[in-house]
Amino acid sequence: MTLVSGVVTPNVIKANNDTNNISPRVGFAFSPHSGGFFADGKSVVRGGFGIFYDSGFSNFVVNAAQASPNAVAGQLIQTTGFGLANATSLVPTISPQLSLQSTIDATVNNLVNPITYQYNLGVERQLPANIFAAIRYVGARSNKLFSTQRYNYFSGTTAARLNPAYGAIDAIGNYGDSNYNSLQIEGSHLFSHGFQIRGNYTYSKDLDDVSEIFPTFAAPTALAANLAPGQLGQDYGNSAYDHRHYLVISYVWSPEGFHASNTFANAALGAFTRHWTLSGIETFQSGPYSTFSTSVDTNGDGIVGNDRPILGSVTAPITTAGIDGHFVGGTPGVYYDVAAFNGSGALNPVTSNNVHWLVPYGPANQFLHQEIGRNSFANPGLQFHNLALEKGIGLSYLHLERGQLILRAEVQNIGNHNNIGPLDTTVNDIGNGNYLNRKNATEDPGRQMVLWAKIAF
Repeated sequence: MTLVSGVVTPNVIKANNDTNNISPRVGFAFSPHSGGFFADGKSVVRGGFGIFYDSGFSNFVVNAAQASPNAVAGQLIQTTGFGLANATSLVPTISPQLSLQSTIDATVNNLVNPITYQYNLGVERQLPANIFAAIRYVGARSNKLFSTQRYNYFSGTTAARLNPAYGAIDAIGNYGDSNYNSLQIEGSHLFSHGFQIRGNYTYSKDLDDVSEIFPTFAAPTALAANLAPGQLGQDYGNSAYDHRHYLVISYVWSPEGFHASNTFANAALGAFTRHWTLSGIETFQSGPYSTFSTSVDTNGDGIVGNDRPILGSVTAPITTAGIDGHFVGGTPGVYYDVAAFNGSGALNPVTSNNVHWLVPYGPANQFLHQEIGRNSFANPGLQFHNLALEKGIGLSYLHLERGQLILRAEVQNIGNHNNIGPLDTTVNDIGNGNYLNRKNATEDPGRQMVLWAKIAF
């Protein structure tokens, strides 16, 4: 694979230890022909290993170009009334102002291409009755993945940035790692007598310490819980793209139909019973993982999205939580029921023994290592049922040599199963109707049908 270098201010992304810009790959297949049951030429052992490089993103350059000090802006503020009159005409009057407090987006000076090692080993076997079976192990290890490190964040102890003279500094670097392992089982009935069916099941585990350099559906931010450099390991856990179980069944059935010796009867049977094809794909998938989070800055680092709750009582319902009085106008150090506060503003004290979650206030990071793990909530699974029906009609009577009119109907998600997106896992939403609420998750577009026809000759 050829790598395309992208210019990143102020450096150029270079292939990691890859002076020839290539991705080495090797594979083998061995089919024994002597020495027992597996030596009849119907068994194959396959394996492979490859090294692959990712490429840089163009928005690395765009983000740097649009941030301070490359781009500066000003603002007009109106403190009374309903805003500035004829505001668009005032745009030319805005005076750009360069400030040391502006956030800087940059890249580290030793940025390289992320590297992935992929490896697999499997055994395949041809069985009687046109049945094929295989079992495989597939794994991958990725290092130096792109992620964002925030420097000059706020100290919860002093309530000021590490260097108060400057604003936040976000730098993209090769901080992330991931690890994927899977067991894959395949079985199929090869096409014969007008019928074929194939099933593939994968049990996998995908772990990483950052799933993307930008926020995803799994968490409100891609920044680590502990902003201190080198602390990304605390976030190592389920990937946002980890689907534990995955099953796909595909099938095709094209019955021969009926025949008759009588010409007219045979033509009628051909029109109604022959040249039909029914096919479909059934997909079942575990839901992705997402992160339990809070909507307050529990450790005073200036970031809200990287904060997670701590466990109170594991036996208490997952829909119960207490929040430190610091955030709700109560007594600091005392926890108050989140549901009651969101419902009526009531400050009902609770203890760690009768709520599942606690939202603490710890500016000295005393609770940081007690936080619930990243991506520890498995969202509901997904399933899709796609079906297609096809009919061929011969056109020989139109003197088109072996011509055929093909009519086809395809239905996506024919069962109209209500697949939903990730649920709301913000603990501070308990009691307001959003927390773990399926109605607030993005819904699948539903059943869709496509009809089409073509003439083949």
